[in-house]
Amino acid sequence: MSKNIKLRKGLDIKLAGVAEKVVENAPMAASYAVSPLDYENVTPKLLVKVGDKVEAGSALFFDKNNPRILFTSPVSGVVSAINRGEKRKLLNVAVEPDQEQVYKALPMVDVAKAEREEIVEMLLASGLWTRIVERPYGVIANPEAKPKAIFVSAFDSAPLAPDYNFILKEEKAAVEAGMALLARLTDGKVHLSARKGDEGFMAEVKGVEYHTFEGKHPVGNVGIQIHHIDRIAKGDIVWTVNIQDVAMIGRSILAGKLDMSKTVAVAGSEAQKPMYKRIIAGAAIESIVGKQPASVRVISGDVLTGVKTDADGYIAAGANVVTLIPEGDKYELLGWAMPRFHRFSVSRAYFSWLFPKKEYKLDTNLNGGERPFVVTGLYENYLPMDVYVSYLLKAILVGDLDKMENLGLYEVLPEDLALCEFVDPSKIDMQQIVRNGINLMIKESQTMDLRKLVDKIKPTFSEGGKLGFLHSTFEGFETFLFVPNTVTPRKGSHVRDCNDIKRVMIVVVLALIPATLFGMYNVGYQAGIEGIFPAFWYGFLKTLPTIIVSYVTGLAIEFAFAQKRKHEINEGFLVTGLLIPLVMPVTIPLWIVALSTAFAVVIGKEVFGGTGMNVFNPALLARAFAFFAYTPQMSGEAVWYADGKTGATALEQLSSYTAGAELPYSVSDAFFGFMPGSLGETSTCAILLGALLLLFTGVASWRIMLSVFVGGLAFGYLFDAVGMTEYPAYYHLLVGGFAFGAVFMATDPVTSAQTNAGKWIYGFMVGALAVLIRVVNPAYPEGMMLSILFMNALAPMIDYFVVERNVARRKKLIKNA
Repeated sequence: MSKNIKLRKGLDIKLAGVAEKVVENAPMAASYAVSPLDYENVTPKLLVKVGDKVEAGSALFFDKNNPRILFTSPVSGVVSAINRGEKRKLLNVAVEPDQEQVYKALPMVDVAKAEREEIVEMLLASGLWTRIVERPYGVIANPEAKPKAIFVSAFDSAPLAPDYNFILKEEKAAVEAGMALLARLTDGKVHLSARKGDEGFMAEVKGVEYHTFEGKHPVGNVGIQIHHIDRIAKGDIVWTVNIQDVAMIGRSILAGKLDMSKTVAVAGSEAQKPMYKRIIAGAAIESIVGKQPASVRVISGDVLTGVKTDADGYIAAGANVVTLIPEGDKYELLGWAMPRFHRFSVSRAYFSWLFPKKEYKLDTNLNGGERPFVVTGLYENYLPMDVYVSYLLKAILVGDLDKMENLGLYEVLPEDLALCEFVDPSKIDMQQIVRNGINLMIKESQTMDLRKLVDKIKPTFSEGGKLGFLHSTFEGFETFLFVPNTVTPRKGSHVRDCNDIKRVMIVVVLALIPATLFGMYNVGYQAGIEGIFPAFWYGFLKTLPTIIVSYVTGLAIEFAFAQKRKHEINEGFLVTGLLIPLVMPVTIPLWIVALSTAFAVVIGKEVFGGTGMNVFNPALLARAFAFFAYTPQMSGEAVWYADGKTGATALEQLSSYTAGAELPYSVSDAFFGFMPGSLGETSTCAILLGALLLLFTGVASWRIMLSVFVGGLAFGYLFDAVGMTEYPAYYHLLVGGFAFGAVFMATDPVTSAQTNAGKWIYGFMVGALAVLIRVVNPAYPEGMMLSILFMNALAPMIDYFVVERNVARRKKLIKNA
């Protein structure tokens, strides 16, 4: 049983020149054209050249965005012109027809038995696929998608629209065949809508969800019907097909050849004889309406949504009416103040409301100039959708994607707001604004296109594929681009926290940014470059190659090991790759960086089994390797500045400090980092900013950080008390790599202690040993690196004793129970 839907909003614009229900065969046109401009978001690539012979159904060009979508010639003949516009933009491909038409055979398809992909391939090969429109966005349907439903409107309510019941009265078999084919393209329903009381044979079509509508325009718009039948939500895809195109598809299936004939209405006040014409799609407009004077506007389509067509142009692909109305390029003296009985308006400021049945001869005059939105609440009176038009348009104008989405852009196409544009006293070009908004949404949704590309090439890299040996590498890139679609198992926790190791690593990288940026500036500052930006730019160019070499070397080795072991690629090197350059002198040769990185990854990680299995911090292993293998390049005076400027670090100067002398650097310079040193270690202030982020997000252990500083301060005061040092104990915390090591190295969750009690012991010993090495061994003033590596080795033993103490306590409690 059909469902009737009555719409109370809308407007019927009664224009003079309704087509008389008489059909005449239009003469064969001098040429036929196919234009990519008739479709949205199409980037054409030509397949023919002028002079080529083509059959009806031969491909003329395809869409670069989806090469499976072909645009075919509606007739056989010779390619007579390839017309281009500005910047060689393809306007159309024209074909001069043969006297006797030759058709390219179509694959025979049994709709009842054929697989869906066979039907899709037939429609693509014939060019009929271009007749299927996808919502949201109003673009040619993606053949690889599967819509939740397909919608067909069997009537049009626009001014002077054709009567499809009259046009298709002899084509019931073609319509039924076309509808049966559409039903095979979706697992959902095929919805067919007709006007209440004027259903024709549509109520007899089988295999569809049948609806009737009544009301004023835009009741016949398929978008309005979708809104009232099954709204489009984010992520939904639905397809729509014009009822004449359904018949065109049906005829082509039944005949086994492309049949692009159609019946169009020739209507409008300037049409000498309004009637119906039988044509072939893409016909030259002159073959349909004859020569028209410049005073007549020829429109492919209706007066609200059609396209102005030049005298030597062609009918648009989706047009089912050609409308002829007067041009309005004439001045009207004080027209805004005159009675204007011959004008139509929804406003009672004019008098057309007194003559509801009168037919008007409207011209193309804008009747005013574009102004800001002034009149409110007007559009919602005529749009039978739950959409606030002015707010939606404003959201589009400012590019607010979330607002556009929430206010209903997924549900509308420009044609749905055409009536609002007609009644708008501000003369806003609403349809173009909507199209601009849709194009912006398409641009922003290209990450989904990236997902489709990944899915397309994935079989090549899967086991058994041509490049299956690169499976781990491909999987690493895929999981870097997208969170996997893996779901929880059948048993156990069915929901999981959204945090993962990648997120943890990215937080650490973000925490390193303040130290990295200041370090780049400090390189230029130490080199004597004046100005903040010039100094930073100098340092950036100096340090960027080191960072690149670190990441390229380390990732290449990790990828190679993952491929060899057929393991997933872990994310640990996201952090390690940046830490290594930050603990190296800025002038370190790149080959040493590469060699040190390779040593750290291979010996420090992979021989232990990879990320999460390593005993020692890889970044510190890289520094230790470079320090002991290439000591002059790591600790010589010449390494700390740039371009020949040399000097000693604060720790080197501190090792020879005597009581009463001035400190190598003031406390403020030491805290803010205006002194020579490795790229990331000089600014305690920048390091502490990163520490705040790590502590706030819970990524790093506050127990380890705090205990490192406590241990360092305690031993600093101890050595000061026994007379082994002559400078303030807290100075140890501000110079060298102490703060950097405490925040970013000692807190490495893989190589540090795991138990809470163990973290206190581990961190305290790291800080204490660092100060001990600095004071007791003046030949090696920087002790943080060795203290962390030494405690990395002892961390499992610390946890062992903490756990054993817990076991003993539990046994004691059980025994006493």
